[in-house]
Amino acid sequence: MRSALRLFTAAVVATVLVPAAPASAGIWQLTEGFESPPPARLRWTNSDPAVCGTPTWGGWASNPRTGSGLAHIYALDPGEWCWIARTIQLTPVPAHAGARCGLGVWATVTGRNVSLNVEVIDPATWTYIAFAQLTPNGTRDYRQVTVGWTAQRADVVVRFSIVNPAGSGSTAASDIDDLVVQCSY
Repeated sequence: MRSALRLFTAAVVATVLVPAAPASAGIWQLTEGFESPPPARLRWTNSDPAVCGTPTWGGWASNPRTGSGLAHIYALDPGEWCWIARTIQLTPVPAHAGARCGLGVWATVTGRNVSLNVEVIDPATWTYIAFAQLTPNGTRDYRQVTVGWTAQRADVVVRFSIVNPAGSGSTAASDIDDLVVQCSY
């Protein structure tokens, strides 16, 4: 009787306390800290350096949030719009269309009336899939920016654009670090 009671109790505990997970549940993640190797400049493209200057990826004057790398983009003159971009392959999407994806990044932005755009773009139509904007808050502290979307394609372009509008009278600059793109399916 005692062993039958133990077996029954074990079966009830296993049924109640061990939930079943969906067979296809999973998480895919890409992290980018802008560290080497390979150098970040080989993974990212940027706007015309003759207009915007060349982005920097860390160095003696940088202040990364973590690690040793970061992306620093700037627009020296009012009316400039400068960016870095990278195409990312969302590996699970071909087998799991409709996966929920999100992007999180830590960034700073300085200047007057400027903004940092965080963009996820469909490369076939060059339209936004997701968009967020970070504006100065009077500090040089890193703040997290997040966006989410339902994935309909496996390749997306992630772009960070620093916008220095005409008449701002200042330089626009942004440090970007600790990018994470994650999809759940």
